Amino acid sequence: RMVDQEIDALVTNCDAINAREGFTYNDMLCKHRHIVVYLTNKRPHEDRDDYQINQVISILGECLRQLSLEWASLEKNNSLPPVLCHLDLQPQNMILFQLKKDRGKIPTIASVLDWEESCYADPRFEILIICRKVVANREQADLIWEHYAKEIQRFGMSKHSMGPIEPWLKLEAVHSLMSMLLQGMDLQGGGRNPWEEKPDLWRKISRELSRLKNDLGWAFCSIDP
Repeated sequence: RMVDQEIDALVTNCDAINAREGFTYNDMLCKHRHIVVYLTNKRPHEDRDDYQINQVISILGECLRQLSLEWASLEKNNSLPPVLCHLDLQPQNMILFQLKKDRGKIPTIASVLDWEESCYADPRFEILIICRKVVANREQADLIWEHYAKEIQRFGMSKHSMGPIEPWLKLEAVHSLMSMLLQGMDLQGGGRNPWEEKPDLWRKISRELSRLKNDLGWAFCSIDP
């Protein structure tokens, strides 16, 4: 909780922007820059695992620099008006409904639960979560992204565009890495949260770094063995 309060105090300027325009890609970058500063100031320096954690923190700083450059070149021509987003729209947060006569067909979403993460935001955040956490592979993610891009044009929103999916996939991977570091490091006590074993943490971190390096083209996303 103290960690959350310290980070919240750092991102006040980001929140001021969100209140006017809804939560945007740039707002997420702003928050993550502050989190990297926080992690840098709290970084451990004891054993081999700590050395690797420090490498990941440095990589995250470079990730944010690259994201800022990439997004600056895309932002003007790729925008969508903000909408109410759930931000955890996964099957476990839905109640599905289906009549017996409709078995075998796609069920109807009767209600959506757990709105504690919801906010007024760029709708691509919502679609991104589906593309990362619901579908089975990148091919399916691309199909969903392309479908929404076509729907935007079908509804006459010619001034708006989904833009490419890659910057959003990179942003989500960076967000996952930061979440794992914050959850896996007990920054108040100098140790690690007892629910997260070190091997499990490193497997998850390595998987995300591999995605950024091999699937999304960032060669710098690797740590020394």
